[in-house]
Amino acid sequence: MVSLETLARLPTKPHTDERDFVYHVTLRSRLGDIVSGLASNQSRGSQDWQRMENLMDLVRPDCIACMGISRVSSIYALPDSSVEAIYAKNTAPLKNGKDFLVTLEIEVDPENVIVCDAANISFIVGGIRGRRKARFSKTSVEYAQRYWQASLSLKDFRCSYSLEVNKSGLRCVRKPNVSEQLPYTFIYPEVLVPAPVNPGRLRWVSSSARPVKEYLDW
Repeated sequence: MVSLETLARLPTKPHTDERDFVYHVTLRSRLGDIVSGLASNQSRGSQDWQRMENLMDLVRPDCIACMGISRVSSIYALPDSSVEAIYAKNTAPLKNGKDFLVTLEIEVDPENVIVCDAANISFIVGGIRGRRKARFSKTSVEYAQRYWQASLSLKDFRCSYSLEVNKSGLRCVRKPNVSEQLPYTFIYPEVLVPAPVNPGRLRWVSSSARPVKEYLDW
């Protein structure tokens, strides 16, 4: 079994044109998943969330589908290792906390993963919540298409956006002299990494000092 301690001892690898790193925040109790590779987010979350994932994949552009990237079969990651705001928002000083957050570094090819803005995800979920038959409302379709249309490779994202960490988390703003056809900002940038991820591409970065809030569904 690949333990957290084993991942913590792995050396830092240098960035190259073919190698970049993104950061996945998950529950410590899920680390058993990495024995055969870090698993996708499929089957996690509420029923509404799972339905949303499947429906969003139906409106993927062909170019993204051909890369083998989908929300159902991906791991969500961050383009930066600054996760303090996530820890602060989702943990509490509980005496009987059952689980903790951990952040894993994932080695990726920056041309083969994409960055999307998850800011509109809540609107998409809201469009199908409570429906007996899973289908998008017209507004949800527009948000889903906007989600995919604004995506770009991690390599292009690094070249096109500056990253700044503040109290609210990560702020991504389009660099000067970059095409104005790109969004001015990514509010909640998320990297979609095809799963499973081999343990050899993982490294432990940090763990939350406090346990996860009991009512949260990770």
